Amino acid sequence: MRKVGSFIGGAIAGMFVFGIWPEMWQTYGVFGGWIAGFIIISISWFLCHYVGAIDNKPDAAFVDMACGIAMSGTVWLIVKDGLLLAPAIPTIILCMIGGAIGGLTAGVLNKAIAKDQ
Repeated sequence: MRKVGSFIGGAIAGMFVFGIWPEMWQTYGVFGGWIAGFIIISISWFLCHYVGAIDNKPDAAFVDMACGIAMSGTVWLIVKDGLLLAPAIPTIILCMIGGAIGGLTAGVLNKAIAKDQ
């Protein structure tokens, strides 16, 4: 059941981001984008983290909302515009490599800081 909650929590965050945010930005400009970002991410964080819709293990990295939003955006563009996923695969691979390098770097820095203390 926790996996279903994780799926639904990520999907709701993605639907808010790709359903409401562009409308707010187009209607009210940059200020509308900032307000939408604040409201949408706050509500999504409350739902996913505080209420616990997404299953987060105590010692695991929290990549839940970002992953759900990225997957929702990918599927949304494929369904809405009929875009093909194949041209985006190099970018997706490079993002995964960059995320892995960033995570490894953060781990090394945390160990170095803990060692100094």
